[in-house]
Amino acid sequence: MSQAVIETTSMGDTDRTLKDGIRSYSGSARLFYETTSGGSNLKDILENSIKVSETSSAGGDGENAASGELKLKLEVGTNRSITFFVFITSIGMNSSMGEVSSCDISFEANGAPVENKLPTGS
Repeated sequence: MSQAVIETTSMGDTDRTLKDGIRSYSGSARLFYETTSGGSNLKDILENSIKVSETSSAGGDGENAASGELKLKLEVGTNRSITFFVFITSIGMNSSMGEVSSCDISFEANGAPVENKLPTGS
């Protein structure tokens, strides 16, 4: 998460003052999936991020369908999570010899979190 600030200092002020500005959220994650089950959640990520041409089979036409956003829920422990709508900005597929494979993704959130179950305060 990053937060821009807007300076509100006026002529004659002796100290800098700020106002909160635009927030943005981005991150990366490693997804693990069982190759025997087909990795259905990974399939959703790939289908929303990598689009094939619907109008042409020619290479380099640049007219593919737009990428879609995904609802991403990040869980940290029991009953601690935060949910965003995100666009996937990069995908790195890994291969494995066993049943569990992984995929690294990076994402940028589209708007504010839609659900926040993180503890606040002390």
